[in-house]
Amino acid sequence: MEAADGRPGTRGRRPLTALEKKTTSRRRLLLAAVTGVVAALAGLGLIPSVVSQLGPSDVALHGNVGRGETTLRVPPLGTISASTHPAPLRFDLSFRTIDFEELGPLATTTAGRNTLRAQVENDLARVVRRGALQLMLGGLVLGAVGAVLLLGRHLRPAAAGASGGLLAVGTLLALTGATFDLDAFEEPRYSGTLARAPVVIETLREQAGVLDDLRSRYETATGRLSDLLVLVARPDVDPRTDATAILHVGDIHANPLGVDIAAELAAAFQVDAVIDTGDLGSNTLDTGSLSSLTGPMDRRLASAIDDIDAPYYYVRGNHDSPVLLNILRAVDNVTLLEKQVEDVSGLRVLGWDDPTFTTDSSVTQEEKEEARLEEAPEVAEVVEETQPDILAVHDERLAEESIGSVPLVLAGHTHTRGLEDVDGTLLLTVGTTGATGLKSLTLETDKNYEAQVIYVRDGAAVAVDYITFRGVSNDFEVERTTLDDFGVDLEETDAEGEAAP
Repeated sequence: MEAADGRPGTRGRRPLTALEKKTTSRRRLLLAAVTGVVAALAGLGLIPSVVSQLGPSDVALHGNVGRGETTLRVPPLGTISASTHPAPLRFDLSFRTIDFEELGPLATTTAGRNTLRAQVENDLARVVRRGALQLMLGGLVLGAVGAVLLLGRHLRPAAAGASGGLLAVGTLLALTGATFDLDAFEEPRYSGTLARAPVVIETLREQAGVLDDLRSRYETATGRLSDLLVLVARPDVDPRTDATAILHVGDIHANPLGVDIAAELAAAFQVDAVIDTGDLGSNTLDTGSLSSLTGPMDRRLASAIDDIDAPYYYVRGNHDSPVLLNILRAVDNVTLLEKQVEDVSGLRVLGWDDPTFTTDSSVTQEEKEEARLEEAPEVAEVVEETQPDILAVHDERLAEESIGSVPLVLAGHTHTRGLEDVDGTLLLTVGTTGATGLKSLTLETDKNYEAQVIYVRDGAAVAVDYITFRGVSNDFEVERTTLDDFGVDLEETDAEGEAAP
């Protein structure tokens, strides 16, 4: 087709003028910039966290579009949040590790606290600067990528998209910085185990009052657990019928949350008694620098145990000091099992305290293990004489010679779960109810809190509910193992969180 002047035609379309070309180019750049803004805001949460040092700790700072608030996360204690600014930008500051050996001396003296405050102030400014820079660079990249995906690989639209993303994130950060109100944390919102606790640092402010206020309760959702038990139990096999329920805990290692968990589970599962197979205390708190605080902490642990709504039977572990034992002897709710048989809700329970003590550095670990094995025949003699239903020891080596002579052995020490049938004896080893101890609040945040409820009918264990708490999220798992004459699993069911049907 030709035009009237004989030149090739364009089906009625005329060439764009220079002004029209300029306008079209501007529209494309504006579209690219708007795309950059949308891409940067939509993808802000994908920008990696900034990990940096904050005093004696490592923290991760993460930003995302959302309600204008700042959240501090201290696994496994919980979270504390406050509405600190009106801009729609949410900040999460998560404590990943805390060097408790460095924090101890800083938190227990006036000079140390001043030093700690200065460290945190200086480090926090650096964390904020690095976080803001990373968010702005991330916004720039996201904006450029969004424009390229929409308009193709052209330099000017990509630059416009990058500018739009950078401007959007920069504006949010500027608004946040201008309106940020640190005083908002005077009225914070708590969740997790901090829900009933004051600011944690208050527990470190005075040496004599350490952990006085740390009475937080692990949110186990008692009603939800009860419903969960109904779901995971086979309708024709209810272990609670005509059975004695024993809560088995161990290796709390001075972690107050471990005692809180024991109290919550004792109520939730309506147990008849609690048997603790040792290492309630920690002669060095697993932190070295704070070993002088064991006395006040032992008293706080004992006081918390006294509040548990079930009789508490205790077997000494290798970490438990004579001071702790004397404190426990004065607690009405506690019975120490020291080489004697006690009637526990109709069950005959023999408890045998550990013959070793961790602070005896003149004895090697191998020698301590050998000492337990050497005492095992004596334990077996008492088992033969007394014929208990349950033998409770800290280390299963003490029960080695009693296998086949007692229906059920409860042990701890290894921090590892175990269920084994050996020659007619069911050997149940609980993990660590204190997530390996007080250091789990600081350095080992990935550890679980574990306990088990054992149902015994006519002198035989008929089922075991193993409960695992997984860190700050308060997620839990209940696994039921139904037993037939100790060795045969009839059914094993896992249930997590909201209890799958």
